[in-house]
Amino acid sequence: MNPAHTDSESDLSRSGWTIQTLYLHFASLLVAQKEAVGLAQTAADRAMNKAEGATEKRFEGVNEFRATLADQQRMLMPRAEAEVFFKNMEVRLAALEKINFESTGNSAGLSTGWAIILAAIGFVTGVVGLIGFLFTLLKGEKIL
Repeated sequence: MNPAHTDSESDLSRSGWTIQTLYLHFASLLVAQKEAVGLAQTAADRAMNKAEGATEKRFEGVNEFRATLADQQRMLMPRAEAEVFFKNMEVRLAALEKINFESTGNSAGLSTGWAIILAAIGFVTGVVGLIGFLFTLLKGEKIL
């Protein structure tokens, strides 16, 4: 037997550690380490799932905002197109105002013409009636 080997075995025995107890101690440390790593891995997985969920919700909000912008861009009229549209509307409105003004002028002239004709007819009827009344008085007939 080797004397160095016996001394190390006796040193281990005096400290209370043997190859078997060291093996069991390191095996328990290894199991504890595996459990700690498993717990850390589980916590990291939960944290990652939570972060992925939050990121997904954030991207849903961003996608909804993008969809709103796309709808707005699709539905709203471009400025140049709106300016052309309003310019055309101004031209049409001016033409309608001109037609209305001319129609009002013609209508006013026509109304004035009818008023003059009716006044003349009324005047002539009054004069004829007055002349008839005067002839009746001159003949000496009773009126009433």
